[in-house]
Amino acid sequence: MPRCSKDLLVAGGYTVGAVIIAVLCASLLGATTHAFKDVDLTTTGVASPKDFDAYVATPKSLYVWSHTTDSTARSTPAWVSLLQNEKDEAVYLAKFCRQHGFTEVYLFVGSVEWEYDDFFSKGEMPYTSALRSTVSILTEMGLKTHFLVYLNDAVNNLESYEKITGVAEAAANFQQRYPNLRIGTLHIDQEPSDPAQYEKYIKMLGLASAYMPISAALKPLWLRTTLTSISDRFSLFDLSLEIPSLINIADTAETFSDVIYYLTSGSAIMAYSDRTEQIVELAQDSYRSASRVGITSVKTAIETGYTNNLPEDETLHYEIVNNKDSWFTRFMELHGMFDTSSNGLGVSQNIVIHDYAQYFKTLYCVLPIDQPDITGYAYIDCSNPK
Repeated sequence: MPRCSKDLLVAGGYTVGAVIIAVLCASLLGATTHAFKDVDLTTTGVASPKDFDAYVATPKSLYVWSHTTDSTARSTPAWVSLLQNEKDEAVYLAKFCRQHGFTEVYLFVGSVEWEYDDFFSKGEMPYTSALRSTVSILTEMGLKTHFLVYLNDAVNNLESYEKITGVAEAAANFQQRYPNLRIGTLHIDQEPSDPAQYEKYIKMLGLASAYMPISAALKPLWLRTTLTSISDRFSLFDLSLEIPSLINIADTAETFSDVIYYLTSGSAIMAYSDRTEQIVELAQDSYRSASRVGITSVKTAIETGYTNNLPEDETLHYEIVNNKDSWFTRFMELHGMFDTSSNGLGVSQNIVIHDYAQYFKTLYCVLPIDQPDITGYAYIDCSNPK
């Protein structure tokens, strides 16, 4: 991921910024001068398919890596371009979230590998003024923002895990500096599959949680990884010497996921599949895992993407594009099944959709960077959906 030193929206007074944000958000509510890009979709817009209103009324969350599937936009890292909002990218995101009833976003704000030296090591969030403006837009629209980060591109590279303290401190500083912004957790998306890295992973969570509430993305593998099966390289007792609270679950934790749920708040299982029964099974296992260690709120992430040679059986993308009119009914059915399973264990649940750019294209045939006017449309029928 290339660096970008250009930080637009240079810090002015917060009051002035609030005025600017109010103007931007007013455009979302109807009195708009926002010019949508004229995209010839050769489409038919559908305004209110079955169960769309129920879907909109159901609280849910959205992963936001950027507004395109390309790594750059306007010769800038795409996620930075979204934050800079030069062409109302953040405003457009807020409009989409409002139209589809999203209540939270997991907004990518950088990684240790690429942003630590220039920003996190100094106690600063990347592109602070642009980030503040974007989170302000989302806050004004009633959305909570979780800061999405990861350590390194290589998922099993945990060598720099101690640097998470710089990330967490920067995020906590930002939250304290702007108390009126709706900021949730620091969401850590590093998913090692090598058990040799599990101890470092838990230490990383312990370090980050000292600064602010944290959440994590959980691999399905972790639900099945029993602590006894990794006892030769992972000791809950030994870790409790560094993270004393872990001793509280020494008698109840059974799987690696139990430990993660205990240290985090509202973490999400990556229930990525095209089969309802598998998605529900993963969700149920996650509820049981959380309940074993006294956690009462979890999330279930579903995949709607298609990039990076993603296997078709790991995403709902192809089902949605072929059955858009029934998608919102399918969503409500999944939500109902999740509620039934979680309520029986005393756990509340929320669905997270992965991710903004790909979900948008799944529904509207083009990426959100193109900014088609979707006002009033639940989805678009198009002759070439992908």
